[in-house]
Amino acid sequence: MILYKRYSTEEYPAYDNYDAINVDKTAEIPMDWAGAMGVPITFLDKHNPEQFEILGTSDNGIVDAELKTTPGLRKKFVDDYYASGGTGSYREGNPTAGYYKDGAAKMAYKRIFVRHLRDGRSERQEYLQTAIQWIKDDGETVEDYMGAHQHDKTATALLNNFQSIINRVERVFPNYRRPMKGVDWGGLYGLLQDESLVDPEALEAETARLMVDDDVTRQAGIYPYLLTREERHLSIRAFTAAMKQKAFELQDGICKSCSKEFELSQMEADHITPWAEGGRTVEDNCQMLCRDCNRRKSDK
Repeated sequence: MILYKRYSTEEYPAYDNYDAINVDKTAEIPMDWAGAMGVPITFLDKHNPEQFEILGTSDNGIVDAELKTTPGLRKKFVDDYYASGGTGSYREGNPTAGYYKDGAAKMAYKRIFVRHLRDGRSERQEYLQTAIQWIKDDGETVEDYMGAHQHDKTATALLNNFQSIINRVERVFPNYRRPMKGVDWGGLYGLLQDESLVDPEALEAETARLMVDDDVTRQAGIYPYLLTREERHLSIRAFTAAMKQKAFELQDGICKSCSKEFELSQMEADHITPWAEGGRTVEDNCQMLCRDCNRRKSDK
């Protein structure tokens, strides 16, 4: 099977109840993801046993001990799913693979769990591509870089840059966690070197806290968030449709900021106490603002 896609936290969300990522289409299996993946059952039509190993399925939760991280769906995830308008019959402990995307809980239809079969050559190729991604100029492709340096006698500059980034990451975030694999550390290297931003002990404490924060649905985004403080990296769990409706009714359709009246479709849910200040994505912390007011608030 010829693969062309590369892993990104936005396109391939991690499951809430399995240590694996979700892949919507067999043709979109990321070529650079070394962990487990949940793929559609149509994968079997193209399965190459020399390219992938099959770990199990989401029908019955029978997967290897490395992959299965919980007995099944968490009650909170099931509640979030139905609060977001989900349908079907799911309950706590169900082996169905569930994940958060854009802050909403979603269920994946039957999935087969697979993993790339790696050999030394493919792993070296992956490291090479990562190293080039981290050293190339903005706007330059991997192919451009390789073409420009194909006659270099050694790859010393490439190797030194790669090792410098890895060493700095290990110094700033010494406790390795699986989500670190999906981070563009090359793009964050400048921030990693900023001593005013880097306090390994404080960063570790905050990382540990965010890893278990139910409002954070993209764990790989924790690291760029800690260095940039941009919440978009975390994909904070969204208010459910029921929460929005209740807040709208309590406000009589009046925007809390400009005091003008709007239809529900013209308004957006907002945290009364911002998430960064400890506000949770719960009913009591939800208010409805018109689109203009909410976006002005977000831009501040």
